[in-house]
Amino acid sequence: MNIANLFSIYVGDGDYQSLIAAQFSTIITKELDTPEVRISVYMVDDIDISGLIKIDNQYSYKSEILFCSDGAGRVMSIEVRGDKYTVSFEKGIANNYLLSALNSIIKSSTINCGGLVVHSSMVGNNNYGVLLTGWGGVGKTSFVLSACKENGISVGDEWNLISNSQIYPMRNYILMMYYDALNNTHLINTIDVARSFLFKCLLGGYIGRIFERLHITLRCREIKISKLCRANCNVVPLSESIHYFKSKENINVNLKIKNNEYSRIITSNFIHESASLLELLNYLNLANKEKGDFMSLFLNKYKENANKIFKDVNCSLSHGRKFNSRHYVDKIVNYDS
Repeated sequence: MNIANLFSIYVGDGDYQSLIAAQFSTIITKELDTPEVRISVYMVDDIDISGLIKIDNQYSYKSEILFCSDGAGRVMSIEVRGDKYTVSFEKGIANNYLLSALNSIIKSSTINCGGLVVHSSMVGNNNYGVLLTGWGGVGKTSFVLSACKENGISVGDEWNLISNSQIYPMRNYILMMYYDALNNTHLINTIDVARSFLFKCLLGGYIGRIFERLHITLRCREIKISKLCRANCNVVPLSESIHYFKSKENINVNLKIKNNEYSRIITSNFIHESASLLELLNYLNLANKEKGDFMSLFLNKYKENANKIFKDVNCSLSHGRKFNSRHYVDKIVNYDS
């Protein structure tokens, strides 16, 4: 499977074409002759919601089509026919809601076609690529920001797709949490610095919870990789993969681990970070009246793919108070085949 020849997205509305193209430009090419997965996206004036079978306050289904509400009364429908997805949505639907659904479709299709989508950061060049996995706050984004200081380095943040021993950055943005922003104030504007500082002060407090209820995001900001003029967002080879565990001790230990153990760890991490994806897949299967424990089958598929993909890759666990980003960036910059 080659990611570049996997997806074809047709968008029937001009206003949303640029939105979707900007979100998925790194993994989708135009006018594919034989894509494995076809996704058609249409904006409609109104979606008929009569006769729906209600699942909960957000999801319903009818005639093997799943209907979702964005919480503001706008409806989206998702129809699946083999490898063809048809997504229809009412005008005015929340952009992040639409993009989240497409994001979930792309992730699940990648896995079903034998690839992987990994919660990770990626740094590499044409010769050598390093994938860093781990739970939030271990230093994945700091790894990317460290590499962005070098010319010609390719980076990917938050989620990366893997196929044929290649790493495909899923988006051309870096997701900077408030702590990343406060440690890299030179990359963001004064307002975003103030937002991040405010979130740090409100973290866990009553006012902070009010902001969350109002969907006012202070804890993270996105920065376009192209604005970091030294970095790019190209495909790189999968040469090495590290899962990092943060430790209170000031140590830096690397332990090589077996392929199947590494696959188990990143599968667990995928489950932890993919609640919205698994929820959508659960309801799609319900709408299509699929029988059996689809969740176990899907996650077993993920782990099987991981075992195959990481079979000949140098995998290791790393422990320490701070991930040694500079070591791996230097390794990539100075790689000699």
